[in-house]
This record gives sequence, C-alpha cells and structure tokens, in this order.
Amino acid sequence: MKKICLCGRIACTRHGSSSGWAAYKRRRPDRAQRYASSGWQQRARAQLKANPTCVRCGARASYADHVLAVGLGGDFDGPLQSMCTPCHRAKTLQESHEAARRAAEERREKSRAAWKKEER
Repeated sequence: MKKICLCGRIACTRHGSSSGWAAYKRRRPDRAQRYASSGWQQRARAQLKANPTCVRCGARASYADHVLAVGLGGDFDGPLQSMCTPCHRAKTLQESHEAARRAAEERREKSRAAWKKEER
C-alpha cells in the first residue's frame, strides 16, 4: 500500500514523503546511509534467515534490530536480534524516549555547570 501525501498525491515531490524512513533520513543522514548500504542489507537478511522469529513474542520477524540501540551507545556492528513489526515499534519508541530523557539530562547538567560558573 502506497502512502498518500496530505495533498492527495502518491509521490509528492512538493511536500516530501510522509514515511518514517524519509523523516529519519532527514534527521540522521549518517545513520540512514549506513542502513541503506548493501553491507547492512546483507547482515540484516542473514540475521532474519538464521533467526526468523521475534525474540519477544515468537511471531514471524521482519526486522533485524540492534540489541543495544546505536543511539543509546550501541555499536553499529554490534549484536542483532530478530523482531516482528509490533515489537520493533515498541522497542524503538521506548529507546526514543530514553534517548530524549538522556539528552534532557545532559542539557540540565550543562545549564547547572553554566550557572555555577557564573556564580564564581
């Protein structure tokens, strides 16, 4: 099923794609380039072939997922796990919230350090 833009066109060049992948490519071009590489594609296919079921629920897996998210300090070449779409979405959402929490804490720490520096 093709996604339709808000303007009603399927392949809208004016508004861009509304897919999550298109947004990810805009936000994280360095990571998107690695995920689009043939090396990653081969590695993901090998993972799904060797482990065709989701590690969380046992359903048919459709994603090769990093055990420790790259955005949370995991290595791009680190271990993978197979996941179905619902479990992958849930894990990704949880990791996104954790990354946001860590970023907010970093900003707070920088702000505290700046305040302490001004007080001197």
